[in-house]
Amino acid sequence: MQLTWGQSNWKDQEIRDRNHARSTSFTSQSNDEPADMNLFENVPTHLPSELIEVLAEGESVRIERIVSTGHSTAPGDWYDQEQDEWVVVLKGEARLRFSDAKVISMQPGDHLLIPAHQRHRVDWTTPKEPTIWLAIFFEKVSGTFLEE
Repeated sequence: MQLTWGQSNWKDQEIRDRNHARSTSFTSQSNDEPADMNLFENVPTHLPSELIEVLAEGESVRIERIVSTGHSTAPGDWYDQEQDEWVVVLKGEARLRFSDAKVISMQPGDHLLIPAHQRHRVDWTTPKEPTIWLAIFFEKVSGTFLEE
């Protein structure tokens, strides 16, 4: 079943709901007003689960700030998303694992493009400090990948 962007477009919505706290604190109340924010402010240091804050979203894009404090994806769970995901670690450290057994360690400034339906999971985030991610989910348009 193909979902439209206005609907829940997460094939893995159940995993996200189970493992993440959600907030929309950074979104503007009106589309006519700019939202004033700093990605490094209001970062909680103790979280029972990853915090996902929607910064902006549109018809075919969603931008999130994710804060992890030693969190990982539950054993046996994999993200299998309908959209492509570009993610960057802004602070902290993380390790992603892919279903083909590839493991990628990430430090501040490291970014990665994860194609839609590329099964992956967060293997580890440092418990020493909050890991701050910026994730952009979008629908691929031919010719938009750097490799193409």
